[in-house]
Amino acid sequence: MYALAVTTLLAVSIGTHALACWRGANVKESSLTADGHKQVQGDALSRLQTSFSGLHVIFLIIGLCGMILLLYYVKSEVLTIAIQIVFVVSAVCGLALAVSTNNKIRFFALLPAIAIGIAWLILRDEPYAWILQDILAVGVCVLAVSMLKAPSLKLSTFLLVLALLYDVFWVFIAGHIFPHANIQDKAGAGVMEEVVKSNLPNMFKIPDWDDDFLILGLGDVILPGVQGCYLLASKHHSSFFLPHIFAYLVGISIAMTVAISTDTGQPALLFIVPAIVGVVVLSAWRKGELGALWNGDVDVATAKMAEESQLLLKPQADMHTTCIQQPPPAPKYGTMDIC
Repeated sequence: MYALAVTTLLAVSIGTHALACWRGANVKESSLTADGHKQVQGDALSRLQTSFSGLHVIFLIIGLCGMILLLYYVKSEVLTIAIQIVFVVSAVCGLALAVSTNNKIRFFALLPAIAIGIAWLILRDEPYAWILQDILAVGVCVLAVSMLKAPSLKLSTFLLVLALLYDVFWVFIAGHIFPHANIQDKAGAGVMEEVVKSNLPNMFKIPDWDDDFLILGLGDVILPGVQGCYLLASKHHSSFFLPHIFAYLVGISIAMTVAISTDTGQPALLFIVPAIVGVVVLSAWRKGELGALWNGDVDVATAKMAEESQLLLKPQADMHTTCIQQPPPAPKYGTMDIC
C-alpha cells in the first residue's frame, strides 16, 4: 500500500505539472502591433500574466523567505485563516481555468469549484479532507503557472537556481541559524519541516496508510512549471517540452526515493532543477538552438519588428538606389549628381 501511495503522489505531481504548463501556454497573450502598441487577443487572464525580470525573481525569493519566517515564529489563527482563504480563492479560479480557457465555460465551472472550496473549509480537519485539498492544490498550480510568464530560458533558469538555493537553505541550514522554542531538543531541525507541521494547505497530501501522509510542496510543481510553460508556449521550441517532462519525472522520482530511503524531508528542487535545466540545455545545444532558446523568442521577434518598421519608414528611393553627390567641380561645369 505504501508503494501505491508513492505512485499516486508521483502521478498527481506529473499530471498537475503537465496540465499547468498546457493551460498556461494556451492563455492568449497581449501582442505588439507594428507601431509598438499593445493589442489584447481576447483572454481576460492574459492581462494578469506577469512577464518577470531578474529583479522580480529576487523580490519573489525575498518575499518567500519573509513568509517562511512569519509562519515559523508567528502562530496566529488569523494568519492561518487568511492563508486558507487565499488558497481557496486561488484554487477556485485555477480549477475554472483548468476546465477551459473559454470565458463562458469557465464561468459555469466556477460553481462546482466554489462548492469544493467551501467543503474543504468546513471539513478541512476531517481524515478524508486531503482529497479536497489535493483537488484545490491542482487549481492553485494551474493559476500560478498561467500567470507567471518567463520571457526566456535564461530568466526561468535564474528563477529555478535561486529557488533551489532557497529550498536547500530552509530545509538543511536555517534550523541552525533561527532557533525556536519548540525544537530546542532537536538541534538544527529544518525550518521548513516546522512550517509544514502547521498544517497549511501549501502541499499535496497522499495518505501512506500508516496514519501519516506523503507530501509534496506546491512550489515543487509551480516553479519548474514556469520553464515548461515557456517551452510549450514557444512556437519554435515546443519540441523541448517532452524532454522537460521526462527530466521532471526523473528528478522528482529521485527526490522521493531519497526521502523514503533516508526517512527525512528532502528539498525536491535539489533534484528537479539540475534535471530539467540540464536536459533542456543539452537538447537545445545538440540541435544548435541554445542561443535562441536562452535569450527567448521575444528578443528575436522584437528585433524583427524593429527591422520591419525601419524599412517601412525608409524612403522608397533609398530601397532601390543610392545617390552619391560628388564635390562640385569648377563653376563653368556646374554641379553633377551621379546616381
